[in-house]
Amino acid sequence: MTDRQFANRLSLGKISEGIAVRYLRRKRFKIIGRNYYCRAGELDIIAKRGPIFIFVEVRSIREGFFEDPLDSITPLKIERIKTLAQIWLMNNRIDNVPVRFDAIGIIHNKRFFGKRYTITHIQDAF
Repeated sequence: MTDRQFANRLSLGKISEGIAVRYLRRKRFKIIGRNYYCRAGELDIIAKRGPIFIFVEVRSIREGFFEDPLDSITPLKIERIKTLAQIWLMNNRIDNVPVRFDAIGIIHNKRFFGKRYTITHIQDAF
């Protein structure tokens, strides 16, 4: 992957996370945090709805690929997200709360990058 391809991929990821945050807010989720980093990896979005803490993984692609962006969430990635969620909860001294893991897939239309997209939201994805 060239530097330019890597930069475009990062840009698509950031745009997609912004779209996901707006979507979640419209659905009455409270956004607690974004891009939580630690040595174990990164959580894309941490949200809350009622008493439930929701850890959201965002995946995106440009239209024309023959795959669903959510198919790229591997069993290893799922375990990493669950570990990161435990670390985040511990670091924030939060325990004995219900948690859920959601996934949001975004497909960007090639001709209208950033303006037209399809969102798939899977609640309790894993």
